[in-house]
Amino acid sequence: MTVLRPRKVIDELATILRRDTCPVVRHEAAYFLGTLKRRQVIAPLCDALAKDPDTLVQHEAAEALGDLGFAEAKLALENAKCSKSRAVRFTAQIALVQIGSAHSQGSVKRLF
Repeated sequence: MTVLRPRKVIDELATILRRDTCPVVRHEAAYFLGTLKRRQVIAPLCDALAKDPDTLVQHEAAEALGDLGFAEAKLALENAKCSKSRAVRFTAQIALVQIGSAHSQGSVKRLF
């Protein structure tokens, strides 16, 4: 039986998130990276949030970053508030509230 080490799993999922051609597969990779609850997943999720061409993937990356709650994700989430996608902007805003960005809490209402 093969035992996967967390770093190996993170590397594999990060590669899928960067390279797979199917947005649904990249979305699932972002989701599973978020479930690992490790700081090492912040960089690939922030990269997907900023650079992935699919808003489904961007949304999931933002959601995962919010669920993780690490302050290191704040800059990427702040930048995502300027996304062309309303769903990505909204999810980034919620993620910032989850992380505890004080000035973001009042602005969630403005999205509606």
